[in-house]
Amino acid sequence: IFFRIYTMVQLKVKWGGKLYDVDVDVNQPVDVFKAQLQSLTGVPVDRQKISGLKGGMLKDDADLSSMGLKDGQKCMMMGTAEAPPEAPKEKPKFIEDMTSEEKAKEYLPSGLQNLGNTCYLNSALQTMRIVPELWQDLKETNIAGDTPEQQTTAALKVLNAQMNGTPETVAPNFFVQLFRQNYPQFAQQGEGGAFSQQDAEEAWTQILSAVAQTLTKDDTNTVEQLFAGELTVDMKCAEKDDEPAETRVERFRSLKCHINNQSSTLEMGLTESMSEKLTKNSPSLGREAVYLKESKLQKLPEYLAVHLVRFYYKADVKKKAKVVRPISFPMTLDLYTLCSEANKKALEKGRSILAGRRDEEVEKRRKAKQGAGASSSTEMEVDEEDEEKKAKRKEEDEYLSTSGNKSAWYELCGIITHKGRDADGGHYVAWVKHKGEWLLFDDAKVEIVREEKVKEVYGGAADNHLAYLLLYRSRKPASEGGAVCGPP
Repeated sequence: IFFRIYTMVQLKVKWGGKLYDVDVDVNQPVDVFKAQLQSLTGVPVDRQKISGLKGGMLKDDADLSSMGLKDGQKCMMMGTAEAPPEAPKEKPKFIEDMTSEEKAKEYLPSGLQNLGNTCYLNSALQTMRIVPELWQDLKETNIAGDTPEQQTTAALKVLNAQMNGTPETVAPNFFVQLFRQNYPQFAQQGEGGAFSQQDAEEAWTQILSAVAQTLTKDDTNTVEQLFAGELTVDMKCAEKDDEPAETRVERFRSLKCHINNQSSTLEMGLTESMSEKLTKNSPSLGREAVYLKESKLQKLPEYLAVHLVRFYYKADVKKKAKVVRPISFPMTLDLYTLCSEANKKALEKGRSILAGRRDEEVEKRRKAKQGAGASSSTEMEVDEEDEEKKAKRKEEDEYLSTSGNKSAWYELCGIITHKGRDADGGHYVAWVKHKGEWLLFDDAKVEIVREEKVKEVYGGAADNHLAYLLLYRSRKPASEGGAVCGPP
């Protein structure tokens, strides 16, 4: 594998009376630089004329790395942006009045081109894009440096800008090339030199790991703030009662749901995964012994990733085989029973607030259905009550809006599924909740699907799509409309 030195310089590009700071990777083709300018200015690539750099007018086949570019260097771009859209000739139609075909045409996010067994990466990226806080921090942070993690995060930022700048399918050439270069395990090739299929959960984990080592805003690590939780782990020797138990705290960015013959629901699989038997050296016995490992959730993350462990290594065929047993998962997940006693106590306030809001909504709908009028109290009493409610609601909203999950309730917002019999083949797609609708991202193809269709990925047959990674987000009053795809 050939590794290149990755160098970023920040150019100051003048256009339309404004000066734009553009982070440029000098090892990438000119087209990548122009694509960044298009996302900033709206000037199409084929209309751009760039001058002020070595060699006169910048040519499409120029080698940026040989031009001696330096931070702060100025250049000028000429070209007209695409004309703003004309005022609609027809009366605007609201989303709830649109057909599925009209919705698909009007507001669907862009898909990603499959560059040769890259569906695993496309599905991980599309699922990750429903975390707006991550992309907002990435957008507002200048990423510089030449470590693999910094390179990967910078490339992710460029790709996101490309996807936000067009409703059309995007070819993630820059990101894929750099990802394979920095992490050779994803650059394996099979017969004929074609790149091999990889594991989507491993790609998800690797991308988050890279961003976690790079993206810090206001002295806060964005990935840790959004995805990290904590477990209290008690380890007790099952063969010697008087051996002191070992207690420690473990951090996690995803929970594993192991699947066995008794598992049928996500909650059951998670519960069983929290209680394990394992073998390790016993200091009191001086030999290997059986230990009981009990885990409880001590701190809940804002976004919870759950890895359904469907692949295991089969020694006789030397491949990862697939577990196709159906595992149902809820649209709303409650992890309260898996929490430590201390955490349960801390969650009481948040659970009480959300339960009260739910009861208020039920009562409001009941009254609306019955056509009930306002309260019989005087107008002054109603006003005072409204003011008290507003103040209380504001305090509750502020409490719920702080980082981390305050109730142990989560709502499903993303799924990565796999179709096929083993991890080294098959096909991955992403399902995400976008503005109240479920969308299916199948590489370049993006379509709206019914919630009933989402529930068909529970499992049962290798030739059907089976849920492999689930993404839940904290359930809050402000999130009633579902997750937002892409940055705000």
